[in-house]
Amino acid sequence: MLFASDIDSVQDAAQQNFVDLDKELGYWRYAYREHPAFSPNRGFAEYEAALKVGIHAFLDDHGRSFEEMRDALGETYRRTRGDSRLDWDEASSAAAAAWHRMRSTHRDGDAVDGAALPASPADAVMLG
Repeated sequence: MLFASDIDSVQDAAQQNFVDLDKELGYWRYAYREHPAFSPNRGFAEYEAALKVGIHAFLDDHGRSFEEMRDALGETYRRTRGDSRLDWDEASSAAAAAWHRMRSTHRDGDAVDGAALPASPADAVMLG
């Protein structure tokens, strides 16, 4: 038999694995030009795959820092970057910015709400 507290716990856990990807990308679509991690000479499309990698990394970090995940995320980015001309050295600053924003916005028990993030960064890139 399930109790209301059990259902609440399951719902809380499920909400922490969701993010409104469109909302996050919408934020970056306007904020990237002013953020020091981005070059003003690049268009948003060049950074979008890196931002998606950073958002996905936040959901999958299991208590690790971005730096601990950087090399593995670089491999993911290289496989999923699509038409972006950015190499990982430049793209990683955008991914880190997205990861840090997600961490500061959603880490302390705040549910990350909205549409489900795809199962993998490769799927996320396809959303763009």
